[in-house]
Amino acid sequence: MAKNIIDSLDNISRLIEEEKYQEAKNYIKKTKEEIETGRDAADYIDDLVDNLQ
Repeated sequence: MAKNIIDSLDNISRLIEEEKYQEAKNYIKKTKEEIETGRDAADYIDDLVDNLQ
């Protein structure tokens, strides 16, 4: 699971660097839905979404 989260964060970072903010937001929401365990991971994704807004 941790590798998946790291890969997801890398993809989100890439989208942000490319200034594809809406795609990044959508990817974050999709990733969050896929995270089934670990409330800490879900909270981290929430923080990322808040920072993009």
